[in-house]
Amino acid sequence: MNISFKIPEFDQLMFRQYLMSDENTMLYNKKYGGTIPFPKENWEPWYKRWILDNSNDCYYRYIFDEDINKFIGEVYYYKDKNENCYNCGIIILYEYRNKGYGKKALSMLCNVAKQNGIVSLFDSIGLNNPSLHMFLKFGFKICYQNDEFIRVKLNL
Repeated sequence: MNISFKIPEFDQLMFRQYLMSDENTMLYNKKYGGTIPFPKENWEPWYKRWILDNSNDCYYRYIFDEDINKFIGEVYYYKDKNENCYNCGIIILYEYRNKGYGKKALSMLCNVAKQNGIVSLFDSIGLNNPSLHMFLKFGFKICYQNDEFIRVKLNL
């Protein structure tokens, strides 16, 4: 498996639109509405914030499989100004799950965050989301839990 992170070009946001609209990929989010609309009229402001902003507040990349020459998911982190912490996330297309992509991408994302001076990453994961096991195996620790989600943290 040979993956890299790619900054999407504006016209490549159609992949994100597909990723967010794929019912199988977004099955983990079913309790919270399932798929997430990402209409073209939202692309420009989203792109300005997540791609063109030169601050360290947002990081977003596509996960690219070099062997098949295809995008297979996304990774990101962003600064939550309300809680003064960095939240992260990974979404892998359904057909590429359970093949090691998530673990490798999570490792790469943590390395990028550390290189960018971030000392810890958080994620809030729904109770029914199987990715929780990946985060815990990677070394994230549970720091909060309620009836809807589990909050995990990794000190980089």
